[in-house]
Amino acid sequence: ELSTNSNEYGALGRGGFISVDGSLNGGVLRLHWLERAEGEARAGRPDGGSGHRLIERALRSRGGELEIEWSDTGLNVHLRLPVGRK
Repeated sequence: ELSTNSNEYGALGRGGFISVDGSLNGGVLRLHWLERAEGEARAGRPDGGSGHRLIERALRSRGGELEIEWSDTGLNVHLRLPVGRK
């Protein structure tokens, strides 16, 4: 979902870059998605739209969290998900 949106509205569609890193610590997976466009990114909706809600619902159903910080040139996404939970 994040890469599709980046292609259409964000960094990948505007000559920019994406950086993804992650860590697993204390049974919690943390992912950080950093996206920066060469020019201004076109956010479809300030609340992230249906894709954002889909990711958020999926994470919440497993005890995870999603935080998105928007900027004119892209976004930072912080995702936290407990692992090993049934």
